[in-house]
This record gives sequence, structure tokens and C-alpha cells, in this order.
Amino acid sequence: MHYIIESIFVGIYSCVIYLIIHLFVTNIYLLLFLTGVIKHSFGYLLNIHTLYCKYGYACNNKQMTSSPFSNYLGIESISEGLLFLFFGKILINLISNKLILFFIIGVLLHLTFEYLNIHYLFCKFRCI
Repeated sequence: MHYIIESIFVGIYSCVIYLIIHLFVTNIYLLLFLTGVIKHSFGYLLNIHTLYCKYGYACNNKQMTSSPFSNYLGIESISEGLLFLFFGKILINLISNKLILFFIIGVLLHLTFEYLNIHYLFCKFRCI
């Protein structure tokens, strides 16, 4: 996979999570935070991280799987929720359509992680 395609997938995945939880949460800031937390947590539950280990651009297409639940999953999920909140606070006044907002945040976060080599570190320490 190429990182642009990965980013689009992450944007769509973020939209799906938004569409599900916006039925139960009305506060936009809580919605942003929970989307990030759920997105990261469910990445493990749904084995999306294993797909990334096998086919992700940063992992150099090595045939690996994601390590089982880590002690850091909660911290990572909360951190991603805070990043969703941060990006959302910046973009919320520029983008009025919530679905597009969540798509763009997902894409931007994935591209930012790629640019900062965070995905490379994920591959190095989490893929086995």
C-alpha cells in the first residue's frame, strides 16, 4: 500500500466511527476525542494494525503481524483521542460538514505520522 491510499482508508475508517458514535454523543469535542480513542483501540480489535504490519508503506511490506495487546494501548488510544481533539479544534471553524471534518482529520493524522516517522517506529517495535 502507498501512504496516500493508507491515509484515505484511515479517513474513511474515521468517518465510519464518527457516523456510529455521533448518534450517542452530541458534544463535538467529546465526539472528536472518542473517535480518536475508538479508532486506535478498534485498530487492534479488528486486526487493522496487523494489516498495517503486513502491507503498510512504513513496514516495507514485510510479512509480520502486530504484537498482541500492549501495556501502552490505553495511553496510545488516549493520545490519539487528544490529537483528534487538537486537529479538530483547529479545523472545526474551517470545515462545517462534520463527515468531511472527520475524514480530513484521519487523513492528516496518518500523513503527519508518516512524515514524522511514527509509523516506522510502530513497525520497528510493534510488528513481530
